[in-house]
Amino acid sequence: MPNSCLDQALKPVKVMISNADQHLELCQSLELHLRDLQQKGLIELGCDRRSDTGVPIKHPSDSLLHQADVILFLTATPTLSIFIRSSYFEQTSLPKLQDVAQDQELETAQPQFAHMTQGPSWTPVVQEVSRIAQDIQAQILAAQQAQRRQTGITEYKQLAEKFFQDGDISPAERKMLARLAEQYQLSDRDIDQIRIELKAAYDTEKSNRQEFRNAVQLELQHRQGKLEKAQEVLNDLRLALGISEDVAGQIQQEILKEWPPSEPDTHTPFDVVLINQEGKEKQRTTHQIQYYVETLVSDVDLELAEIPGGKFHMGSTDDDKYHDKNEKPQHVVELPPFYMSKYPITQEQWRAVAQLEKISIELKADPSHFKGSQLPVESVSWYEAVEFCDRLSRLTGMAYRLPSEAEWEYACRAKTETIFHFGNTISPEFANYDSTILMTFVNIFREEAGKVGRETTPVGHFKVANAFGLYDMHGNVSEWCLDTYQTTYDLAPADGSAWIDMHNGRSQCVKRGGDWFSSSMNCYSASRDSNAPDESSSQLGFRVVRTSI
Repeated sequence: MPNSCLDQALKPVKVMISNADQHLELCQSLELHLRDLQQKGLIELGCDRRSDTGVPIKHPSDSLLHQADVILFLTATPTLSIFIRSSYFEQTSLPKLQDVAQDQELETAQPQFAHMTQGPSWTPVVQEVSRIAQDIQAQILAAQQAQRRQTGITEYKQLAEKFFQDGDISPAERKMLARLAEQYQLSDRDIDQIRIELKAAYDTEKSNRQEFRNAVQLELQHRQGKLEKAQEVLNDLRLALGISEDVAGQIQQEILKEWPPSEPDTHTPFDVVLINQEGKEKQRTTHQIQYYVETLVSDVDLELAEIPGGKFHMGSTDDDKYHDKNEKPQHVVELPPFYMSKYPITQEQWRAVAQLEKISIELKADPSHFKGSQLPVESVSWYEAVEFCDRLSRLTGMAYRLPSEAEWEYACRAKTETIFHFGNTISPEFANYDSTILMTFVNIFREEAGKVGRETTPVGHFKVANAFGLYDMHGNVSEWCLDTYQTTYDLAPADGSAWIDMHNGRSQCVKRGGDWFSSSMNCYSASRDSNAPDESSSQLGFRVVRTSI
């Protein structure tokens, strides 16, 4: 309800005439001329009859002077000075019309009215007093209105926060808020601003709670269901996120009720296909592996396949059907185990991570040319892919990155030595590439008819993987690697690490796998290409790796 003092009529401004005894007639004359203002309720008039030396008053002891808002001071000259007192403003916490020094020294509001005679014209004085009184009342009224508005905003905001705790305001609740806004005469702008602030606060709180929930789940997994030793760090995180103890406790209890989690189907089956020289399926086998699942946000997971360590021949030879000089010399690389994402990063996964706090650069929420939650994200630069990995690492507490070029080829081949992991040819029945291109290559000429190769396809669309359980390694989108592009494999690392040439200034970065717009001769396991790290296109995406669980 509004404060009752705001509804009261404005009080008259207290005006005090202070004069020397010898100017009694002037005082009475001035009182007479000001009586009209008093009758109108604009001022409350009083007179202080005491002797005066003509020196301006400091620290007046008279209680009437202390109560006055305006003092009309008749000196021995005779001269009239008009002063403003601060008492009214201090009592109501209103802005002062005139600054008053800390020692309560009087301040002149207007230049003195001098050269008064026994019959002065009081009109200018009356006009000045009227103006000052009206100014004071105008400021009082404005302050009352501002106070009323602020009270209304505060009450509206408190009620709206109460209603919006579940993220929605019901029709009945909206009516209650509308009545409150009408009662306080809140503007549409006031209400819109409150709603914007309320939505922002709700979104922040929701995000913070989810971040805390993710942290509790990770700690629970890391400590095998025992949270006792994690309470100190979780409490620090709770304070940093602005989450109350009650809410944090409720989140922990909800998670603990579900612990241990029900045993998932730890081994996921998938099909591996081999095709003959005509591109027809000649063999199909079913494999099973256990994918590691990383939860990004509710209902959005990242699946990772464990890639066993081992040796392989990286690159191509002159005897291969497809080969290029930048794939030579073929050399042996030995890699430790690592984990790679089952699919190229999807647009759904990108959005979940792109909304997290920036580390180095901004990320667009929806950069892709082709739209779809399960389509691979594309039109992202190498720098943006690295930023994604950095944000993902901070979210999960694990070190994610782009794969090295050696890791990518080793994972793509999956222990095969053929040109593709399907065999020595490829088919549009099992991969998304431009199969309509006429190609002449090492005495090979044929048209590969197909129905894809016009846009990206959902990850896993062809329902076949390689022996490591990885999908879409040939075609769909080319994939960024961590390495700086080199024109040959001379001096290439033999341990599977990324080959980063700092002297090259990272003018080009490696991309692998070919894409929907590529012919088959750009999609084989050893094929290499590059782009500048700040470039992006609808043909270029990425997947992520990590070295430990």
